[in-house]
Order: sequence, then C-alpha cells, then structure tokens
Amino acid sequence: MKKNYKVITLCGSTRFRADFERVQKELTLQGNIVISVGLFGHSGDNEVWNDGVKEMLDEMHLAKIDMADEIFVINPGGYVGQSTAREIAYARSQGKTVKSLCPLEPASESKVKRVTPAFITELREGDIFVFGSNKEGMHGGGAARIAYEKFGAKWGEGIGMTGRCYAIPTMDGSLDIIRKHVDDFAEYAAAHPELTFLVTRIGCGIAGWKDSEIAPLFGKASELGNVTLPEEFWKILQ
Repeated sequence: MKKNYKVITLCGSTRFRADFERVQKELTLQGNIVISVGLFGHSGDNEVWNDGVKEMLDEMHLAKIDMADEIFVINPGGYVGQSTAREIAYARSQGKTVKSLCPLEPASESKVKRVTPAFITELREGDIFVFGSNKEGMHGGGAARIAYEKFGAKWGEGIGMTGRCYAIPTMDGSLDIIRKHVDDFAEYAAAHPELTFLVTRIGCGIAGWKDSEIAPLFGKASELGNVTLPEEFWKILQ
C-alpha cells in the first residue's frame, strides 16, 4: 500500500538557490515530497524577466502552495521579500503550516510611517539619497541630476551605491525589472542598518510610471526602520 507522504512547497527569494537545493535534498531524504521553484530569476535564469513571466510564476507558485500540506520558507538571515511575504500570507489564509529556515518576524498590524522630505537639499551623516536612474548612469534630469550635482552620484553608474546615493533603474524595461532592482535595494538596506535611505518618488517623473505602480514594489522596504518613503507611496501602502 502506498504511503501518504507529506507535501512541502518551498518559498523564498530565488537569490538563495544553493539553500533551496540543500533544503530540498534534506526534506526529501526525510521522506517528504518537495515542490520547489521552477526558475531562479535572481540566480541566473534571466527568462524570468521576460514580459509576463514573473507574474505567471508568482501565480503558479500559489497553486503549488495549494498542493502542499505545509510550506518551508528559505530565508537566510531572516530575509523575506515582497513575493515571499505574499506567499506566506496566502499559505496562512489557506490553513497551511508555515515553517522556515530562520525565525519569521510576526506580521505587524500597521507600518510606522517614515516620510522622505519632499525637497532634499542636504544629507545628514549616514543619509543615502535613493533616486530613479537609467542603467547607463546618465544623470541628466530630475532627482538623478540632484544626485549627480549635490550628493556625489557618479556619471556612468546607474545601479546601486554611487557617492552618497543609491540608484534604482526605472527607465530600462518593465515593472518586473524594476521590482528586481527594488528587491536588491531592500536587501542592501537591510544589511546596512547604520545608514538611512531616503527614497524619492523613483520612476514617477521622467520615467512616466504612476505612484500606484511603483509604491507596491516597496512593500518589504517599508518595513525597514532605516528606509523612508515619499508620502505618496505611504498613501498607497497603508
């Protein structure tokens, strides 16, 4: 007679590919059926960032959770990105058991608003100016020009830390690509609690995106005590 095996679906950021593979092996050897992700977008599977693929995979993973008895969250250092947080919330809403590599923080009832000033003319010690850029680092207008002229952003550097700034590309593709860069930013900010990141209305000027499109990408970042967001973003997130 066939044994009834427990089914476990793995959830977590795909940047932790090695941890996914290790945990999948361990849980399988313990006698579980393990369902994992199909592609590792943050670890080299660039097909994920083609139009519509990320959304399809996110919805597909919810279906994988439906198939499972429980989920196991791959969260080294406690990191949980926006997509993973959504999956955890969905699993709990479906009555699934939730286990994790590292302890999960309890969901907060409300977010404490840390608002970025509408006009930033100077930075205090430890402040980082976060602006929307293009990947070529041509800081010719909007907040990018301020970053270049006032806060040390280097011409030709359009991604990540540059001077006393952090650049998030917003003009080079779809929201899926921007989401990846925002997730990278949130991970960097979480790793540098000694800094305060002043996020401007990235993507909502020259790039042409709406606040309602960009703000939800900062769900995880909004939970970090060293990240401030524009009032327009908070109105949507809260």
